[in-house]
Amino acid sequence: MNRKTLLFMMLLAMACFSLSACKNRGIYVTTYNDTDEKLFELGMVYGSGHYDVPRIAPHDKHVVIIAPLYENRLEFRFRDKNGKLHFPYYGPRVGYEYHGEVEVHVSMQNGDYIVRFDGAPVPTPGVDQPYRSPKEEAPHAQEATPTPEAPPAQKK
Repeated sequence: MNRKTLLFMMLLAMACFSLSACKNRGIYVTTYNDTDEKLFELGMVYGSGHYDVPRIAPHDKHVVIIAPLYENRLEFRFRDKNGKLHFPYYGPRVGYEYHGEVEVHVSMQNGDYIVRFDGAPVPTPGVDQPYRSPKEEAPHAQEATPTPEAPPAQKK
């Protein structure tokens, strides 16, 4: 075998190895503001972390890549133009070595905010979740449904 052939085979083997070692690490999360108002202090909590976005202009979007270390559901919140906090809205389950895309659409209908999650990240086959979140959502929690606020404490 001549030197050029050997060099070509080595380069080809290195290219194949590097491509096979590449992983799609992370989940693309795109938040869309489908309203005519600015949204403020948008936040997403996920297994092992969170991120915050100061504001999203009307009909704009924000994209982030997350890589959770353990399994849990996405939990979304935001403030409207009057400063009222809207939370939590539950999205799909994500976890360690999950991959895919999630779209979060915030819209308004009849003066009420509606949050819709599209997409469902999937786990990489053969990967065990190293740790499960101690904070699990209530069994009755539904996707994109805010939990009711607790009534104010009464004075004695």
